[in-house]
Amino acid sequence: MLNRKGFTIVELLIVIVVIAILAAITIVAYNGIQNQAKNSAAQSAVSQASKKILAEAVKNADQYPASLSAAGITDSGSTTYQYTVNNSSNPRYYCITATNVDRSYYVSSTTSAPTAGGCPGHDANGEAAIVNLAHSPQANTIYASSGAGKIGWFSRWFGSGSSGTVTPITNASDGPPGTGITSYLRKQWDTIGTHTLDVGWGHTASGASSFPVTPGQTLTLSSYVRTSIAQTDSGSKRLWWTFYDSSGNSIGSNASTNAVFPAGQWVRLSATITIPANAAYLTFRQDLYLSMTADSRLDATGVMVTEGPTLHSYADGSSPNWSWLGAPNDSQSRGLAL
Repeated sequence: MLNRKGFTIVELLIVIVVIAILAAITIVAYNGIQNQAKNSAAQSAVSQASKKILAEAVKNADQYPASLSAAGITDSGSTTYQYTVNNSSNPRYYCITATNVDRSYYVSSTTSAPTAGGCPGHDANGEAAIVNLAHSPQANTIYASSGAGKIGWFSRWFGSGSSGTVTPITNASDGPPGTGITSYLRKQWDTIGTHTLDVGWGHTASGASSFPVTPGQTLTLSSYVRTSIAQTDSGSKRLWWTFYDSSGNSIGSNASTNAVFPAGQWVRLSATITIPANAAYLTFRQDLYLSMTADSRLDATGVMVTEGPTLHSYADGSSPNWSWLGAPNDSQSRGLAL
């Protein structure tokens, strides 16, 4: 009679475990090979692209090409490129990032070997850069409430009898901790009148903002405030924003919840808003009803305006791996979330 003995449950479990271990090892090895291939492809691509840029510069009196197309560089397959150039700086500067799927390498006029990551302000390793839409985010430039068609800070006193000075403080070491902010706007009281003041952002000569918005758009607004005297949450201590139509007419306002300001400590005010129908422009301000005395101070800085509902850590063109999109400290900026 034949012996038909089969596998025991224990033996079957052992076989299954061994197969699972081998499968896991195979998957890890395969992923490693894939990542190595993507790294190699990105390194090779950025190296070749950099050679094309340098070759064009040799032919054009050391002027780097103004665009990727001018250097004969185009996206190919799973490899994409980003390029930054400044032929007006001394020395001239360029930086190019090549990304293969989700692996990025860059080469620049100061970094000749392919380096993991992206140029300042570029998308990198599958992560999209964000844009701080605020001009002069650290209050390096102040525009009077009568404005000059600029998207930036303005300052005004409300209430009869209130007066004082408004001064940009630069090269400061006491900005909001952990932000890298080194400049802020200081308002100091000489006399105390009935109550309050505004520190605003986005004002222009017409009374409407030149900061454009689109109906349905979601924006997150934030800025930092510090007062020399502690303030409770009674009265207005908040962000206040106003929408304007294309003719500059106000079509509505709203405000965040009130905040408490401990004496001498930076507080970040923030709000996420959705742009209503017919809105074309936006202003917002720190709407502050304060209990102050003569010689008391208010400091404000760190405006950040970003697309979407996320409150990101503060960043501007001076932050690591960020770049200004125009004049330093007076333009929008772009980089990876910090």
